Amino acid sequence: YGIATGFYGGGMILGGIVYGSLARRFKNAQIFIIAVLTLGLFYSAYGLARSFLALALMEFGFGILVTAANSATLTIWQRKVPEEMSGRVLAAMWTIAECTTPISFLLAGPIGDSLVPWLLAHAARPMPWIGATWGTTKSGQLGTLFSVIGMILFVGFVIAARSKDVREVEDRAI
Repeated sequence: YGIATGFYGGGMILGGIVYGSLARRFKNAQIFIIAVLTLGLFYSAYGLARSFLALALMEFGFGILVTAANSATLTIWQRKVPEEMSGRVLAAMWTIAECTTPISFLLAGPIGDSLVPWLLAHAARPMPWIGATWGTTKSGQLGTLFSVIGMILFVGFVIAARSKDVREVEDRAI
């Protein structure tokens, strides 16, 4: 798994190049929306990955997409925030973003250990394909968690992207 995760770094390098070429043709909000929607799909698929190659390719894709999404959103923030406030605003944004990682680990552990096994046990009875798809072992529970998170991210962002304020954030005055 550690070697597969190393592919994330390669994806990040390519992600910077991809973002640079896309930013010339598309608005940053469009890049951000497409990257996050695709991340949701990738997370859902990641939960189903069963081979080293699949995990490595997903990690590579995560690196590309996270770099594109981060670059697009940081560019929007830098352009929209007045210069005299940019240091404080970007520092606060970065702090909040960095805090999400340990918070997500704190939440994912109990959810993965208690809610997901319960969900698999109860959902697998009327819908046996669920247990067959992810499995009921610890790795199946983790896969289910990734897939559900991906689906939530995707659906949530489809809803958010329908907002004109989100799609046109670069064109609006502060």
